[in-house]
Amino acid sequence: MKRYKKIWLFVFTIIDLLFIFFIWNKHEYSIVKAEGFQVNSTGYNHKLIIVTQVSEFKNAATIN
Repeated sequence: MKRYKKIWLFVFTIIDLLFIFFIWNKHEYSIVKAEGFQVNSTGYNHKLIIVTQVSEFKNAATIN
């Protein structure tokens, strides 16, 4: 009987670790909604829309 308890403890420990990993992964790598902003004036005849995900590098490259 003691052997079965060790096996179940091992199985539940693995399940708990996987659960914690999935929660961490979802929190760390989830996609953030990109906010819109305007760089140039609206007086042009042609419009260009660039859609990206939020990134510090992309924000630094487009806002400066």
